[in-house]
Amino acid sequence: MTNEELAERVQAGDNELLPLLWEHVSKLVRLKVNEYMTSRAETCQRSGVTFDDLFNEGYIAFTEAISAYKPTQGYKFTSYINYPLLNRCNEALGLRTSAGKHNILNNSVSLDMPIGDDENGATLEDIVPDDDNSFLEADEKIYNVGLHDDLEKCFKELPENEERVIRLRYYNNATYEAIGNETGNSRQNARQLEHKALRKLRKGRSIARLRAYRDDIISTHAYKSSFERWKNSGYSSTEYTALRLCGYSNKELINAIDL
Repeated sequence: MTNEELAERVQAGDNELLPLLWEHVSKLVRLKVNEYMTSRAETCQRSGVTFDDLFNEGYIAFTEAISAYKPTQGYKFTSYINYPLLNRCNEALGLRTSAGKHNILNNSVSLDMPIGDDENGATLEDIVPDDDNSFLEADEKIYNVGLHDDLEKCFKELPENEERVIRLRYYNNATYEAIGNETGNSRQNARQLEHKALRKLRKGRSIARLRAYRDDIISTHAYKSSFERWKNSGYSSTEYTALRLCGYSNKELINAIDL
């Protein structure tokens, strides 16, 4: 059964399936807790909060997600975990949250939370639409802002010529011939520049940043649709780029998404 089917069964009172649903999503929760701790390492250290503390909060967030899950809205069950998990982790660190002006976000996450590296100070409130049911769409925007920022950090560590080739190859899906024409290189040189860039991106700080998103992206989209439908209509270029840079071929992506 899918996560969504399991969540519906648990909501209906079939609590024997609760451990199975937790087994399905615990890896995702673990990943998100690890991301949270990495981004707030100093605060966690000062507060004496450990990974196990936050992972336990993750289970509580998981149960809250089950209560909040609404099958008729068509969203993935894992999407319902994000806000309660962030709220629980913030509370564990003693960080204040705001009830906000949207009921769906009450007891969840402050609308004043900054997003990305925007020097103009963009916050969650700036991208949350007035529709109370749209918080999941806002979460996807926040996620992609973070992913885009991390991709940019990786790209900026590359030489300019390699960075340009990677952008053309993975954001624009350009052929080596087209890249060569665009950059004034031969087809073979374009391929060589890509390989040099990938070797750098798949080690050290770059791969550490991107791996944090890999399983999350796969888990998020696994039950959404077939790979081709996801790729052609439902995916973001940043998500697809991150997966390709982590080493997935199109064939492997098809196998991973079409579970």
